[in-house]
Amino acid sequence: MTLHFEIVLERVLATLRVWVLCPVAVLSILAFAIAGWC
Repeated sequence: MTLHFEIVLERVLATLRVWVLCPVAVLSILAFAIAGWC
């Protein structure tokens, strides 16, 4: 039961990490492109 909970928690944390890192990466790429354009 505990092991199953840890696996689920690990998946949730991985999903949250993706949801956080993807917008940050996109925003940084956009900022870099805008800075290079100007």
